[in-house]
Amino acid sequence: MLHSNDSPPSPPHHLRETFFLLLLSLFGLTACGIPAPPVPPTPKIPQPVQDLTVKMRGGKALLRFTLPQRNADGTRRETPPTLEVFQLVLEKGAEPEAALAENPVPAYVLPPETVKNFLENNAVVFPADLKPGQPGQTLFFAVRARNAKGKEAGFSNIATLNSLPIPPPPEGFQADSTETGVRLQWNPVAAPPAPNSKPEDTLVGYRIFRSSTGEPNSFRPIVSVPASNALITSFVDRKIEWGHQYHYRIRTVVFYGNERGEGPGSAPITIVAEDRFPPPPPRRLIASEGPNRVDLSWDAPQGEELQGYLIYRSTLPGSDPNTNFVRITVSPITSLNYTDSTAQPGVKYYYVVTAMDKAGNESPRSNQTSATLFQP
Repeated sequence: MLHSNDSPPSPPHHLRETFFLLLLSLFGLTACGIPAPPVPPTPKIPQPVQDLTVKMRGGKALLRFTLPQRNADGTRRETPPTLEVFQLVLEKGAEPEAALAENPVPAYVLPPETVKNFLENNAVVFPADLKPGQPGQTLFFAVRARNAKGKEAGFSNIATLNSLPIPPPPEGFQADSTETGVRLQWNPVAAPPAPNSKPEDTLVGYRIFRSSTGEPNSFRPIVSVPASNALITSFVDRKIEWGHQYHYRIRTVVFYGNERGEGPGSAPITIVAEDRFPPPPPRRLIASEGPNRVDLSWDAPQGEELQGYLIYRSTLPGSDPNTNFVRITVSPITSLNYTDSTAQPGVKYYYVVTAMDKAGNESPRSNQTSATLFQP
């Protein structure tokens, strides 16, 4: 019998555990529905340049490095970066890293649309003007890549260039046509003195560039005149086509021991490669009489591309000052023989042959020969 002041019996122990686990499960399901706070995307910052090099070329510092293809987080770079180029002139013993950190002001800023103008096979090749350093000082260079929001992952490796005197281009640079090509000539250049360099260790050479259009960026090197012999002050460009126009520039290259300095290019000179040089004359002209004709034959000059041959005839020998050879072929013939069917019996005729090249240049006369048709 249950009395009013009696407590109700407690539920069994296993029922209490089941009820407790059920509450935990319901709470967990409810908690899973609460959204987590948003995680901001990782900024895509280009990796730092790792392979910067610099050389003195054309009176400028020629920087070369590979454009980063990935971002700092390892993802592939999708948009071109902005490039900053830094140049420092420091005394010996100075720390370029500290100087960059203290005053990170770039000498050049290349926007993405400009970077493509300096790409060569995925490498950036950028000519920087040289700051006026004193001989013996060291020039330091670094680059830095930024994304569209201006974020960067740090400086590249630091490349160094010793400050050397910039040699001037040769004076008297000129061109003229010769039988073998375009001949270029110039006056020798005396190497400017450099600190810690002995005159006997200083060598002077030259680099010649050519263009078919004359556009500033169209000149390409065609020869390096050896620095072992500064007395060489001419070069013949044989890889030309007659009648074509060519533009040339020249630079001075000076070697101070193991250091190399290359000066700026000269003003361009222009020439039309004009073939005005006659070929050699035909050889061994002989004549033989036949019935009502004179047969001529000869040997071609060696190594010539000819348009043909012209035949001349006279009734006086070539040694006579009154000799007047008359051409008996209307146009050049291509064969190595000719039949004169207009010769008259009883008259002694003298013959010479000339060669004409494809530019219309006529050779000197061949040897002279003669023939007389017998009267019937």
